[in-house]
Amino acid sequence: MARLRKWIVRGAIVALFFYTPIASVNPASRLALIESLLSRGTPSTEASPFFNRLDMVDYRGDFFSDKPPLLALYSTVVLAPVHGPLEFDDGPAGKILYWIVVASASGLALLILTLVTRSMRRSADAG
Repeated sequence: MARLRKWIVRGAIVALFFYTPIASVNPASRLALIESLLSRGTPSTEASPFFNRLDMVDYRGDFFSDKPPLLALYSTVVLAPVHGPLEFDDGPAGKILYWIVVASASGLALLILTLVTRSMRRSADAG
């Protein structure tokens, strides 16, 4: 348990001081969709602070992310419990939210890869 606590503290330090969420319009487009769903309950992104015209689709006067929605919907579910106290902004709270999105998506991929690898190893050992 103490080991897990150390990793959580290290992750928070990285999130607060070293990680800048918006490096290009690709994550901005996803963040605009996540923020719009959490803050306003709509997939329309023009009111989001992450809005950009490069990675958005204009449909009948509203703008939407042009990214596949699965990662954004997953991230919205992950962030929903902490979105009240933490808001997307330029401060530490926004970085923490973005870090949660990245860590949870990467963690899910790592978990799936680990389970598949273990299953393949068991099959190879049995055969």
